[in-house]
Amino acid sequence: MELSRVLSWSRPLLKAFKGWTGTHLKTFVIREFLGNHLLNICRQVTGMNVKTLFKEAHGLSRSALAQRRTPRWNTLMEQPVQELVQSFTSCTLPRSEWTHHAHLKIGLWHVLHASPVEALEKLRDGIRIYNAATGIENTESQGYHETITRFYVWIIHGFLQKTDRTQPIEDLAAELIARHGERSLPLQYYSRALLHSTAARLRWQAPDLRLLE
Repeated sequence: MELSRVLSWSRPLLKAFKGWTGTHLKTFVIREFLGNHLLNICRQVTGMNVKTLFKEAHGLSRSALAQRRTPRWNTLMEQPVQELVQSFTSCTLPRSEWTHHAHLKIGLWHVLHASPVEALEKLRDGIRIYNAATGIENTESQGYHETITRFYVWIIHGFLQKTDRTQPIEDLAAELIARHGERSLPLQYYSRALLHSTAARLRWQAPDLRLLE
């Protein structure tokens, strides 16, 4: 791709972050939206580094760019998956950041690096440990939920079987969330009564509305 074409769509994005501080943020934006391969082209052709690319930025205001945000944008602008996993396993992830998207990303990382059975075992232990470390008791009414966790391991495993799993994990996470990110997804398979039951929290329960295919 020609450098002029790269900059034609990258400059508005870069302009939106003009004035933002933090090398990590700038590097992340460049990496995810230009892509490592395009960034390498820029460097090879012009010798421009990340700092220079930002100096070249012009175009949309931050507010105008915000109006063009997409689900993929929002996913990529969250904490990188590897950092999220490290924060989760070390129990340093703030409770406020233990979101539904974070659950999916953590699940994705585990299913990518192990069999579904092994991933479920590690997630089961990891979530219980994280809950305990952040003040959430694992009881019959709160904390770890066996059926929901196992359901999403199945969802993620099926997603990876139909997807090029060699893609960068940030791209996989964005695609997973775009396809299966609705919080109500389990209710397409389970009645609310069953999903929210004590039995479902403590033990795996098969769906009562729709079969897992």
